[in-house]
Amino acid sequence: EKLQIRSNGKFIRDYVFMDDVVEGYLKIAEQINITKGEVFNLSTKNKLNVLEVVDKISKVINKKIDIEILDIVKNEIKDQYLSSEKAKKILKWETKYSFEQGIKKTIPWYEEHFKVN
Repeated sequence: EKLQIRSNGKFIRDYVFMDDVVEGYLKIAEQINITKGEVFNLSTKNKLNVLEVVDKISKVINKKIDIEILDIVKNEIKDQYLSSEKAKKILKWETKYSFEQGIKKTIPWYEEHFKVN
C-alpha cells in the first residue's frame, strides 16, 4: 500500500519525541512556584516537511516507503512550528532526542502493539 500524503508534502512541522515532552512537563510541575500561570512551548529545532519525515523514517527502517501525493488539503497552515527558548531559559529544558532517535525508540512500540509488515 502507498502512503497517501494529503498535502504536496512540503508543509513544515516541528516534531518532538514524547519522552522529551514528558520531561518538559515534569520540569514545569517541579518548578510550579516559577511556572504557575506561564505558558511554555516544548519543541525542537527539527523543522521538517512531510517528504523529509518519510525519507528519514525510510532510512531508519531501511525500507523504501512508497508515497502518493494527493495535494488535496485546503485551509491548512503551511509552516507551523514553535520556539522553546522560554523553556530553555527558565526551565533549563532542551530536547535530548533527535528525530531519528525518537523514531528508533518508537518503532518497537508499534511492532509490539500493531501488526507491522
